[in-house]
Amino acid sequence: MSVLKAFPDRRGVLDIAGAGGKEHVLSAPGSRKSEGPHEQAAAALEALHKTGTGWSALPVRERLKALGRLETILAREADSVVLTLAHEIGRPITEGYAAEVIPTLAALRWLRRHASTSLLPKKCGGPFGRRRVDQVPYGVIGLVSPWNYPVYLTLTTIAWALAAGNVVLWKPSEHARVSSSLMMELLEEAGLGQQVRALFGGPEYGAAVADLPCDKTVFIGSLRAGRQVLARVGRAGRPAVVELSGVDPMLVLADADISAAARSAVWARSLAAGQTCMAPRRVYVHASRQAEFLRAAEAYLRSLRAGDPTCAGTEVGPLRSAADLSCALHAVEDAVRRGARVICGGRAGSGSMPLLEPTLLTDCPDGCRLFREDIPGPILAVASFQNLEEVIVRVHKLPQMLTASVWSRDPQQGQLAAARISAGVVSVNDVILPAAQADTAFGGIGSSGYGRLRGAEGLREMVWTRTVFSAPPPWRPDWHLFPHREGTAEVLRGSIRLLYSTGTERGQALREWMKAVGGLGKANRK
Repeated sequence: MSVLKAFPDRRGVLDIAGAGGKEHVLSAPGSRKSEGPHEQAAAALEALHKTGTGWSALPVRERLKALGRLETILAREADSVVLTLAHEIGRPITEGYAAEVIPTLAALRWLRRHASTSLLPKKCGGPFGRRRVDQVPYGVIGLVSPWNYPVYLTLTTIAWALAAGNVVLWKPSEHARVSSSLMMELLEEAGLGQQVRALFGGPEYGAAVADLPCDKTVFIGSLRAGRQVLARVGRAGRPAVVELSGVDPMLVLADADISAAARSAVWARSLAAGQTCMAPRRVYVHASRQAEFLRAAEAYLRSLRAGDPTCAGTEVGPLRSAADLSCALHAVEDAVRRGARVICGGRAGSGSMPLLEPTLLTDCPDGCRLFREDIPGPILAVASFQNLEEVIVRVHKLPQMLTASVWSRDPQQGQLAAARISAGVVSVNDVILPAAQADTAFGGIGSSGYGRLRGAEGLREMVWTRTVFSAPPPWRPDWHLFPHREGTAEVLRGSIRLLYSTGTERGQALREWMKAVGGLGKANRK
């Protein structure tokens, strides 16, 4: 396998080369460079239709063997993957292993061990006959994936689709082209190059995937782009799973472990340089503990090592672009104009990289952009609250909640508070980690998306159910069939009275029902 050499300049110049200096460009099989996005996507879809039937016909265990090969190859190429992520999207080395490679390997292993059970047909009986519920793959899954986690979010979604018997038409983000090309090479080496077709290009290629008659579409990305894809998919009436970013809340109750809450908040908001979709963007701290929380958070933020992601020891890398850095700085300015105070950071880093100093603000009003929008950057925005009732109302003023977290030393109080938050995933005394646990279904509600990825629920998203109903036994009564015999209505009426009567009425109901059945039997003998 040729290992890609990626040496991006953070100002926007990117060299993509394979072994021997050859340009590594992927396009749809059978397509020509002169063809447009829709023509290339159509050619890829046609190729997938040819291979899809054979793949879905394989036993699940055979499909999982191929995913086992992918797991082995990813483990072998972990260093190359991590270095590529550092050069292309600014992911620090340690974070590349911890947030991308290791969770993906764990997810592939979980899938190999548990997918077969989740996909088995379910057999059961009933009063009118026996039935079998089959888990049938959709066929072609159209996937539009994001740039910020090009290994974990991409490979797990592809793996879940393949395990269920589907094939995948994949449009990677144009902002993670090198990393995605490397993922495609891993898939090809695992023998999955015919089951996954990649379309590399700009947003027009994502629109092409949404317009094509894929059997189901999965979109992971921003709210704005997700709505555009959904509009196209919805017009055709095709099913979809969408995971959109959130403006997620974190509630630190009066009895919380403040040090643990502050440390976790700083880590979660600085992971991927503050560009993680389920990071806590709104931190609400009980007023009695606000000062303590701010002291702890400031100490943790000031200790972070921000800089070149390829250097050992870097903990916070650059933002995706200068435009994103500008967006973050303007959002901080907006919060300050509305009454917030900057405790640390809030400035661009030195040098050519789009770095933002780890930033802490307090007294952020609910109307500021940091509390209303998916703002990138390692920015911890804090507000206080007086009681749980008040903060629950404030949290739900913005329905875009992919996740949420509650912090309390009292497990019962934490669980009760969590049960009142309408978010796809609510954690008690933790944040972000549920998204990295392969057996946990992940997804949002409302404007943060719908449907679930990963876990057994994620496998069921990749199939539709076909119920096969067996013919009834010959001795089953046929009272429901035409022509209705004399006395049928009395038997049905008596059945209802027998099932729903109580006390002394039940004996009378039983006698009436037996009489009606006896009368119907005489009518049949005539």
